[in-house]
Amino acid sequence: MEAKDVKTFFERVSSDWDTMRLAYYDERVIEKMAEVSGVGEVSEVADIGTGTGFVAAGIAPRVKRVVGIDNAPAMLEVARENLRALGASNVDLAVGEVARLPLEDSSVDVAFANMVLHHAEAPAAMLR
Repeated sequence: MEAKDVKTFFERVSSDWDTMRLAYYDERVIEKMAEVSGVGEVSEVADIGTGTGFVAAGIAPRVKRVVGIDNAPAMLEVARENLRALGASNVDLAVGEVARLPLEDSSVDVAFANMVLHHAEAPAAMLR
């Protein structure tokens, strides 16, 4: 699927994504991400493909700052509402493409990419 098709899909399902994602994963993924990555209260984290902010919201209480990046503005609007409702004040959201993240090199300690890598046109480039 091309990047524009992926973006169109997620723009369309943004209001339903929190329910849809339950078919793929639940809160246990956040616990495992935190455990494996070793994030802590001084960590600055990127949540690539943040979607509706599920991972960002779960990681935010454990770290200094989260930057959530997604290419679908409608998903980020839902994320803003979700994060506001949860009082997650240490999360910044930005529109960006996975191949050209709006981050400076070495500006975060950890990058999470839950459910987004398979949408990248060039996964190896995204990881770099």
